[in-house]
Amino acid sequence: MAMVKISGGNSQTIDEEAYVCQPSHASHPRGIFYGENPLDFSFPLFLLEATLIILLVRSLHSLLRPLKQPRIVSKILGGILIGPSVLGRHKTFTNNVFPENGTYVFKNLGLVGFIYFLFISGVKTDIKTVAKAGKKQLSIGLIGVLVPFLTVLSIAIATRKTLDKELQRVPIMGGVASAFAISTFPVLYQVVKELNLLSSEIGKLALSSVLVSDCVGIVCIVLFEATRSEPIDALWVFVSFVGMAAVIGGFRQAMVWIVKTTPEGKPVDPTYVVGILLVVLVIAAACDITGLAMGNGPLWLGLAVPEGPPLGAALVEGTETFVSDVMAPISYAFVGMYTDVSAMAGQWSSSVKPLFIMAVAAYLSKVVTIVVVAMFFEMPVRDSLALGLVMSLRGQLEILIFMHWMDIEV
Repeated sequence: MAMVKISGGNSQTIDEEAYVCQPSHASHPRGIFYGENPLDFSFPLFLLEATLIILLVRSLHSLLRPLKQPRIVSKILGGILIGPSVLGRHKTFTNNVFPENGTYVFKNLGLVGFIYFLFISGVKTDIKTVAKAGKKQLSIGLIGVLVPFLTVLSIAIATRKTLDKELQRVPIMGGVASAFAISTFPVLYQVVKELNLLSSEIGKLALSSVLVSDCVGIVCIVLFEATRSEPIDALWVFVSFVGMAAVIGGFRQAMVWIVKTTPEGKPVDPTYVVGILLVVLVIAAACDITGLAMGNGPLWLGLAVPEGPPLGAALVEGTETFVSDVMAPISYAFVGMYTDVSAMAGQWSSSVKPLFIMAVAAYLSKVVTIVVVAMFFEMPVRDSLALGLVMSLRGQLEILIFMHWMDIEV
């Protein structure tokens, strides 16, 4: 038997817990000829879940491709369709395909998919671009974050009395404002690549500007994690951050040594590649244990990998397809399980409406700000608008941040 804990759905009832006893899933069936239902066993159930979500995401992408929609759109929609918003509303589907006591493997594998996505995104990032950024990139990156941040923070302060109790705290308002204001390189790179804009002036400018924004974002996330806690807890978060930075710095030196000892023109020893991929899991676990968001470590480790061949190229070539086409759909199905669109209906005025206003205000202010700054640097209006729209994209990393906040009961 498995015991499932059910917590209250809001801050007033969060301490009210109930425990429901359910039959646990064994791993493998003896076979259908013994009269056993394969869906009563965890491994066949997981294979069905993974196959279903991958086929659904691929089908949606085929339908949306003529509309020039990037893959992230089909992944998000596929996850929502699997969750309680659509298919999950039918008890027969939920009880047989995604039962409450049979989804823990699926959810954990989805988190692993996110971890490796962030790592690979970090590997692709050339952090030296930030140091080489000119006035245009720095202005777009910094002002494009500052104005939306102040806009959202002002709205939060003005509507403070209408917000949930937890959101009324200044550190939480700052965290929400930063999440709405900051663009992230991992998300932007994937979309720019799919739209074949990597070699275009807009694509290069967007990626170099968003790297500046990303550096601001990393600082904001660390500050948010620290300030939301008691002073002693904030101190330990800071200590964890410094310790993690030191550990990753050590791995950076080890990876530089690997590159130096690899003969020119020869591939990296697969043992090193596998070892680094294992380190990704260790770093994620260390971040989770020490109170840092678990996605931070893998992303920082990816940034520490020497760019280009032989090591960076080997890591990307060896894992990108599997992570993008197999693990990512599972990750979004995991997100879909958290998403119930109908839940907004009863809480629109009390909880959702203020956040919706903040989101719209952040998006519009970011687009307008980037257009104005780009035009100041004599960019054509059309290119300025395209840049503003591209740099306002949201995706995997923002979803992971919000899910982390849900886990820590924000």
